[in-house]
Amino acid sequence: MPERGRALVERIAQRIAAVERAVAARRTTPSVVLLEWLDPPFACGHWTPEIVTRAGGRELLGRAGAPSREVDLDALLAADPDFLVIACCGCDLARTEREAAAWLAERPALHRLRALRTGRVFLVDGNAYFSRPGPRLVDSLEVLAAILHPEHVSWPETAAGALRRTADGTLLPFPA
Repeated sequence: MPERGRALVERIAQRIAAVERAVAARRTTPSVVLLEWLDPPFACGHWTPEIVTRAGGRELLGRAGAPSREVDLDALLAADPDFLVIACCGCDLARTEREAAAWLAERPALHRLRALRTGRVFLVDGNAYFSRPGPRLVDSLEVLAAILHPEHVSWPETAAGALRRTADGTLLPFPA
């Protein structure tokens, strides 16, 4: 099956290049914190910070190539990202929604975060897109680029939806 493998690698490379071309037109590089767990909060690691960079963002707490790591709320508050993306490891979107609702409700200090005040908190299916290395990571890249730069990158047809928390706390399907 070498031909099929080469074809898959080529399609993935083309999709990555398409995202990188699209986000090259951006005017800003928003700051991002992508959390892989909430209680306690874990900043992303391994491949995910690189995905944030390729998607046209700047990951504030995650470290590329290093394991995800626990961060305290003070570090998260100090980072004050433009976007907060919650992609709980091993959790589908429904469970992430439940976990995030409880986590935010129990920590009123988080409502000072710029991402919460401006309605740029996104919940995604970490289990399907961010937690496992493999060919689907290109879907993760496309999802994140569409979240950060919807004017340049359309929501990928291959991905299920996400949820966006508005500034007033309402959860809406994304993309809308």
